[in-house]
Amino acid sequence: MRGALISMEERSSIQLSLLKEIDVFCRRNNIRYSLACGTLIGAIRHKGYIPWDDDIDIEMPKEDLLRFKREFKSDCLAFYDVDTYPHYPHFFPRVADTRTCKKIGKKHLTYGISIDIYPNIELPDNKEDVESFFVKGKEIKAKCKSMGAFRRKLLRHLSVDSIPLYDIFYDRRVKSLVNLVINQQGYGRHYYFSASGGFGWHNVLEFDPFEELIDVDFEGYKFKSIKRYDEYLRTKYGDYMQLPPVEQRVPYHLGEYYWK
Repeated sequence: MRGALISMEERSSIQLSLLKEIDVFCRRNNIRYSLACGTLIGAIRHKGYIPWDDDIDIEMPKEDLLRFKREFKSDCLAFYDVDTYPHYPHFFPRVADTRTCKKIGKKHLTYGISIDIYPNIELPDNKEDVESFFVKGKEIKAKCKSMGAFRRKLLRHLSVDSIPLYDIFYDRRVKSLVNLVINQQGYGRHYYFSASGGFGWHNVLEFDPFEELIDVDFEGYKFKSIKRYDEYLRTKYGDYMQLPPVEQRVPYHLGEYYWK
């Protein structure tokens, strides 16, 4: 049973409260994180949300993310990934507000308003090994995407909460992608891969992005950012200070969220 529908304004406020709690925890426990992707663009370009954006992304070095997973505790927030939530659909984890839920289809309710946490991993110096990693990642991710789309389609049209046999194969695909990323071992400290946005050189930096962090403004608060954010954002997006065409200024992540 679900409660009242959560408005976009409420959703942004809840996300910001999630980020503030994560920030406090990370600062107290010396866990490195940085605003990432569109959230970091928003901080630099708008001092807050991109006006048409509807989510928050952060990034952590792999070792910090694994420690965060072990140690993070909260009254209203929970850590979600393939190990902690059944049929979790992503190879990156999220922290979600446990008082909220998302509606998918006629019956299925899943975790609610959340923040994505992308691992930043070290890659080998050998470019052929990096290319091999990209090929494997793209192959598994494409299979996960097609299976996930079919699963969501079924859940939208059937009055069921799960699809037992299909879910088993789906879970295996997602976990194989998680293992590919988390078990990747770098040994030259030359290439660093941001797990957001796909497997390709546009997500690779030739410096350690977490070597130095700074504070940046976001919605009236201070949060962490990698100091070399300009190189990070230009590698991923090009001229990130240029506004996109008007027709592209629409929310990317849609869906109905409710209070439990």
